[in-house]
Amino acid sequence: MLQSPYLENLLRTHGLPDPTPFQSSTLTFHPMRTWYLNLRTPSGALRSRFMLAVSFAGPTMAVLRFGEVIARKDLLANPLWVTLITMVMPVSSLAALWAGRMLKGRDQRPYIFISGVISSLALAGGAFVSNVYHLLIVFIVFYLPFTIQLTGQNRILQQHVDKAKQGGVFGTSIGIREGIAAVVSLAAGYWMDRQTGGYRHVFLFAAVFNMVSTLAFATMPTRADRSARLERFSASVFTQPLVEMVQLLKRRPDFFRFELGFMVYGIAFMTTLPVVPLFLVDELQLDYTTIGFARGTIYQLIVIPSIALFGRWFDRMPVHTLAARVFSLLAIFPLLLICAGVFDSLALPFVYASFLMFGVAMGGVAVLWNISSVRFAANEDAGSFQAVHLAAMGLRGMFAPLLALLVMHVFGTITALVVAAVLWLLSGLIMQLLQRYDGDRAEM
Repeated sequence: MLQSPYLENLLRTHGLPDPTPFQSSTLTFHPMRTWYLNLRTPSGALRSRFMLAVSFAGPTMAVLRFGEVIARKDLLANPLWVTLITMVMPVSSLAALWAGRMLKGRDQRPYIFISGVISSLALAGGAFVSNVYHLLIVFIVFYLPFTIQLTGQNRILQQHVDKAKQGGVFGTSIGIREGIAAVVSLAAGYWMDRQTGGYRHVFLFAAVFNMVSTLAFATMPTRADRSARLERFSASVFTQPLVEMVQLLKRRPDFFRFELGFMVYGIAFMTTLPVVPLFLVDELQLDYTTIGFARGTIYQLIVIPSIALFGRWFDRMPVHTLAARVFSLLAIFPLLLICAGVFDSLALPFVYASFLMFGVAMGGVAVLWNISSVRFAANEDAGSFQAVHLAAMGLRGMFAPLLALLVMHVFGTITALVVAAVLWLLSGLIMQLLQRYDGDRAEM
């Protein structure tokens, strides 16, 4: 499991307060708020409820990963609309910057409940999807309020789980979630292959589990931080986070250079978002079951132990060196997919091997994404550094998938996969050079 610095950074990502963890939730609030179960609950029960909430998000994550495949196979969307669907998640992550700031100091339960209801209704709306335009709306309406749920989840973990146990609770919860998602991915793929319009059923299935997860989160008592200055809804709320990020990058040029290297990795990753599903559907002619097994089951079962392994390596290795190796390893993923397209008789083994390799490498990316900012922040607020990751992901999400679509349209899918591999190798080389130039400062 990852060590506690990972969680400490994760909890500060959205500017949350740092209260003493609750031993029991003995809280007193306005009686009008009893509708979300403000009860005296033992801390052990709250930990179990938190793990239940995180775990029950597994079916939702599994179904959403089929989005662009559904758009192409069932809704016959053209590559542009498939690309737009892949852009929704990274671009919507920008909203987390402002959601965290607006909710700072407030009791977040009603916000979690409302956002969860909206996202669940969006998923339920998938039962009525008949074209790609409807599907795009479902994704937008789901992901925008989901950022609030993410912020609230971190604060709940911070307040109800002792710091010494946060890593174990969070890591176990994620492991269970990904395990459930792996099973659901295979089952959903099997169902959609055998039922006309079966994607409508799996969206409804995901909506039910998303609502259960929401209710578990929204009934966990949280403490409003009365000492924190509540942000008013004004223009400065939207501009100040951006101003602070620019100031941070000017003050810490070593971190700015690291983010440039990370940006090259991210552009390669965003390049694969539209290219890979289109390649699997159009070039390899794979069905839902095979795609679900490869992209869901194999990937998710491999990424769980990979995160734990790279988490330990992070403590023993310079951050730039680890990034260089992880990014270079990712270049194997698109090359194996190309082999699947070239060697028809070995297509499936190459596809499965590619997603196995992808799962291994993305375990390292998950560690770098969440705790590299701790290494750079030292005694500063790691949340400010992590906010740069969010902004950078949203920024590249606005253009990288569209550039991939252009390359694919002009030069073909294989060329687009080669571009992704080259960019990953380039990002690895950049990180290796930065280790020689900035390595000592990053380890301070």
